[in-house]
Amino acid sequence: MKSKKNPKTFMLFLFILFFLCLTNFIYAEEALFSVTTAGGDTIFAVYPSGIIIKKEITVIDSSGNNQIMIANSDSIRMYVNEAATETSRGGFAIGGVASRTSDEYFMVTPDSVRIYIKDIPSTRASRGGFAVGGVASRSFADFLYVAPDSTRIFVADSTAGFSIANIETGEAENFLNLNKNNYLIGHESVINISSGVYNSFLGYQTGHSTTTGNENVFIGYQCGKYGGSGSRNVFLGTKAGYSNGSGSDNVFIGFHTGYNNISGYNTFIGTSAGESNTYGAWNTFLGYQSGVTNSTGDANSFFGWGAGYLTNGGYNTCIGMYSGGENDSGNSNAYFGAHCAAYNTTGSNNTCIGTFSGGAATTTSGSNNVFLGYKAGYDETSSDKLYIENSDSSSPLIWGDFENDLLTFNADVGIGISPSRALSFAGTGNSNGIALGEDQTTPVLLYHSSSALKM
Repeated sequence: MKSKKNPKTFMLFLFILFFLCLTNFIYAEEALFSVTTAGGDTIFAVYPSGIIIKKEITVIDSSGNNQIMIANSDSIRMYVNEAATETSRGGFAIGGVASRTSDEYFMVTPDSVRIYIKDIPSTRASRGGFAVGGVASRSFADFLYVAPDSTRIFVADSTAGFSIANIETGEAENFLNLNKNNYLIGHESVINISSGVYNSFLGYQTGHSTTTGNENVFIGYQCGKYGGSGSRNVFLGTKAGYSNGSGSDNVFIGFHTGYNNISGYNTFIGTSAGESNTYGAWNTFLGYQSGVTNSTGDANSFFGWGAGYLTNGGYNTCIGMYSGGENDSGNSNAYFGAHCAAYNTTGSNNTCIGTFSGGAATTTSGSNNVFLGYKAGYDETSSDKLYIENSDSSSPLIWGDFENDLLTFNADVGIGISPSRALSFAGTGNSNGIALGEDQTTPVLLYHSSSALKM
């Protein structure tokens, strides 16, 4: 058939038939509409379940110079004039004409693609709303489904899942990738994952280099960026766990927490807590910059602002603001109280309980000390000493020397009685005296009787 037709009239006729076919208004086994050559070969045919195009069809505008539509066996393309100004009916549209009024369902213009769905459908049909699907073997399989009550995306590959990417640069940059194994949300969040599963990442470049790591939760800008093969980590905060490679079973919460960490079994909570930790393991740091410079120390517990600030030793417990703050390489210390032993740099095996206890204003390195009380042992710089005091006095209530087994009481002592002298004891008779000598089976007794001291 070679009759000349107006292109606009032909296109309108074509898409009315196409729309009727898709909405199943016509049911028939033979073609509803066809275009054939003079020899009877089919160029284009419309069936109730689809359209068959065997040769390319081109529709041009009234000028004869611009293509409006090209249809062939593998695609249908429509062209909209980019220079045209937007009008109420610009571009390309599919719409209903019930009651001789036009209701647009689908519109393409140079500045937008719009799909309109009736807000309150009268009845819910099996093909309600808007759907994009395949028609292999003339049967429908939905890929995208939009209805007033839901928007659904169907994927056949559960591993590939659903993703959104930027292709403007020429290379795909993932923004969103969701599948049954991993939820990755954020620009360049994980780009090389291989066998890693059950990860949840949210933020720009979160887990960027994760490959085989499993069961991680990263939330924050560049959080866990170099996650690698580490598993079962929870990182929350800007650049938390930033350099973590193979480290596993860590919990980092706060800005730059565990920034350089590559080890495992650490818990860091607070801005920059454990920021310099690399190979240190089994550490617990809680507080602003607690353990901030610890690099290789293991099994430390720091609680408080700047607790263990400069520590690189191991098995230390520091509780209180800046307690053990400048401990560099000391090990196995127990510090309880604000600024407790704050300037002991290399001492080990110390026990200090009380604010400022063992907290000399000058650098010390004493070890094996026991200081109990507010400022107890404050100015002591040597080792193996005992201080029980409630001030910074150099003559504490009780002083001791563990190395030489010395004990000094800087107070009156009463035994069984409130003292009135350097040493007071209660009771009379030889059953309440003081036993002297090494042989306690037949001791020499010193006791008070009447007005005399007897043995």
